[in-house]
Amino acid sequence: MSSGRITALLVALENDLDPAMLPWPTIEGLLSVPVEEIAEVGVNIQLTR
Repeated sequence: MSSGRITALLVALENDLDPAMLPWPTIEGLLSVPVEEIAEVGVNIQLTR
């Protein structure tokens, strides 16, 4: 993006999670989570929902 802002995080899912059950698209096997949906990032990602 030309703004230089982060708009989404690409996340590798654990094997027991089905990306088809989540509301975000996958890009080359990684889940694309919009930053508006993320409350906190650490070892795990905490979602706002």
